[in-house]
Amino acid sequence: MIRLTYFFLFISFITISFDLKVNTPAPKEEKATSKIRNGIEVKSNGLTVEQAFLLFEDGKLVPSDNKVEVGQWIQLRLIIKGWKVEKDRVYVGGEETVTNSEGELLFKDEELYKNDKGGMTIEEAEAITVSVRLTSITKLYDYFLVQVRVWDKKSGGDVFASYKFYLK
Repeated sequence: MIRLTYFFLFISFITISFDLKVNTPAPKEEKATSKIRNGIEVKSNGLTVEQAFLLFEDGKLVPSDNKVEVGQWIQLRLIIKGWKVEKDRVYVGGEETVTNSEGELLFKDEELYKNDKGGMTIEEAEAITVSVRLTSITKLYDYFLVQVRVWDKKSGGDVFASYKFYLK
């Protein structure tokens, strides 16, 4: 009887140890010095993305979990080098789409810079900001996906960036 009790205690110990090992590890915190933050995925061709991060309208960084409130502006800041400059101007094209976790299109703008016919300064082009705000919801979704593409109209170089944000 004693051996049987020890056997069950031993099996219980193994089971508890196994349960502890299969737990999912906590997500890694982003390093404060990382130049690409907030889980932003970046692909570039002909241009170089030196930094990519999210800001609130007041200039504070969005936390690494990308949780925001309805009505809060989120700004994607892309620090980009490699633009072709013509007569002190850079000619930038841009588009933005927002979808929900079910793949439904919520917003699309295929020409973000249509009013910049005269181009922009190199300083403006090197710090591109694209904003989005969810003004209301009718249903809860797991996340919202923002996809941004900016390109140099003179050289053809481009940058594609995407990130997810979540509601608090």
